[in-house]
Amino acid sequence: MTMRPAASILLSFASIICFWGGSFAEDPETSTVCSSDFGGDDRESCKIENSNEQCGLYLAESTIPGAGAGIYAGKHIAEEETIDSGDLVILFEDERSHNVIQVLDHYVWAPEAMGNYIGIEGGSESSGFSPGLGSAVNCWSGWINAETGTVDYDSAGVDRSNNPGAGAFSSYHNRSTEALDDIEPGSEIFVSYGDTWFLKRTKTFGKLPFSHHFKKANKIIKRYWTLLNKLEMNETELSEHIKEELWLLAANLPFDSRTMNALPKTIDKLNVASKLGSAKVNGPPITKRSVEWLK
Repeated sequence: MTMRPAASILLSFASIICFWGGSFAEDPETSTVCSSDFGGDDRESCKIENSNEQCGLYLAESTIPGAGAGIYAGKHIAEEETIDSGDLVILFEDERSHNVIQVLDHYVWAPEAMGNYIGIEGGSESSGFSPGLGSAVNCWSGWINAETGTVDYDSAGVDRSNNPGAGAFSSYHNRSTEALDDIEPGSEIFVSYGDTWFLKRTKTFGKLPFSHHFKKANKIIKRYWTLLNKLEMNETELSEHIKEELWLLAANLPFDSRTMNALPKTIDKLNVASKLGSAKVNGPPITKRSVEWLK
């Protein structure tokens, strides 16, 4: 649902370099961080004893067409399990007046998404840049399987109004992401950007449906089946072709609305949506890749 620029690879590289499939791995016996890509005197002595160690997250081409990179689970992630080690968050104040928004508009999070602490130093006009998972993970409403948390605040006792060194570090840290459901290996991880993010980008993405639009679509689907049942109870005979045409006519009316865009446009998708919900047929062609492909 989102097509963030390819710059997400660069922005998130420092925080998630280990997701590249083995660039770094921690030896479970010695807790030594070993690198397979960089040289040094200790390169030969630093070896990974467990060759079957599986990378937890991968950064690879998203399942969303044109969206650039996405984040994938390299192994099973249990519901409510923390996915990452937590992002450092950089506070931006008055970014519009400093033209920062032109560069990082797609990657900054509103204060309410960062928790109550974000306003301590910046106020309501501030935003937070989350350069790890927060800049790389994509969003597709209806397929949200993870949730980004709020930040921790620690100024280390430095008074930002009196100490010149206060600007050398960020007081905001540990913004972690948690699984909302069990996530299978190879599944792309999606979080919610919030409706406002897409409302501001309607010209770019069109009128994409939000969660409440999918709920409305589910009610329309239910009413459709209820109508058919009533007609049959009244001994009104309808062929399968007429039933299908009735739905296709209703679902493909020339109205550009978010609810209309949430309706399944084919009979096959209608049948799936009747069981699983409209959101499950209104997503990328695939949402999962093989771990071997990711490697």
